[in-house]
Formats: sequence, C-alpha cells, structure tokens
Amino acid sequence: MRFSIADSIATRCFAHPDRVAVETVGGDAALTYAQVWRRTTALAEAACRCAPGRHGRMAGLLLPNGADAALAIAACQQAGVVAVPVNGRLTRTEAQYELSHADCGLLMTGGRYAD
Repeated sequence: MRFSIADSIATRCFAHPDRVAVETVGGDAALTYAQVWRRTTALAEAACRCAPGRHGRMAGLLLPNGADAALAIAACQQAGVVAVPVNGRLTRTEAQYELSHADCGLLMTGGRYAD
C-alpha cells in the first residue's frame, strides 16, 4: 500500500497525537502531530475552494522555507490540489508569469511575501 505525505500525517496523528511532528531550526515552537493535523486540515479546506484551471486544480505556494511551507504542501495533497512552489527569489514579474503559466486558482503566501 502506498501512502502520501498527508496519509502518513493522518496515520501518525491518530496513533501518536502528542508526539512532536515538526521541529524547525532557529527556535520556532515544535508542532505535535495533532497540531499539524489541525493546521493541514484547515489549509486543505481552503485549498478545496481552488478553482480548476487548464491543468486542473493548482495552488501556488509563495512561502518562506520552514514548517508552513511543508504543511501547505501536505494540505494540497490532502485536498487533491497540485502544489506549485514559487521561488521567493524571483522578481514579482517572474513570479506572476509562473503563476499565470501554471494557471493557479489559488495562492498561499505568508511571511515576508505577504505584501
């Protein structure tokens, strides 16, 4: 049997909800499997509203490297939406081209990219 990342998180969450699932370098708070499940489920519910484009349901991810980016990818898997990571070093014009070319119906962003 093959599991996606989202399937693996769900399995671990129900087996060991209080165990640490995500730790980041630099002192951010660690997240338990239960916390990860709640966050990915909330993001997946938002991603489910993603309008289909030419290539299906695509969500652009413009997020700093870290736990939020990993959880957004898992949420997209959970929702059946293709995650399209956007390099944060691109210029605004380049990022817009990439999102347009992929025909993303949703953009998940945060951190320094939220502006």
